[in-house]
Amino acid sequence: MSSNFAQYRAVNVPDVSGNEIHGDEGAALYGFAGGGLVPGTGIFAYICESLRTAIGTPWLEKGYTTVRYTKPLYDGELLDVSLSYDESGDAPIDGSIVARNPQGVTIANGAFATGDQGLYSGSRPQLARTAKMAEL
Repeated sequence: MSSNFAQYRAVNVPDVSGNEIHGDEGAALYGFAGGGLVPGTGIFAYICESLRTAIGTPWLEKGYTTVRYTKPLYDGELLDVSLSYDESGDAPIDGSIVARNPQGVTIANGAFATGDQGLYSGSRPQLARTAKMAEL
């Protein structure tokens, strides 16, 4: 079992989103005390960078990823992304993703795989419902 860890400082760009919850005032209206929420696409970008760095070409060419967001992440907070996976030669790689804030609270979690076999073999059936990144 291999693992990889990366840390990022989250950046929120509320002007880019049309959703008011990403701005400080909008987040406060919905009861979030930490300011504007970093969009899920921003969190996903940090996860993708971790996958690109750790897995590289196999994930970029035939990778699949599924992520579930569980808690908000605020502008300026640190995000720790951990990947756990089996890496055995030329075989497809599949593994899990956990993204946490420095307090250890899970912000997002999910799974990833490379190659068709890793997704449809039954080891990660939830991935069969996600679109292949290369086809998006």
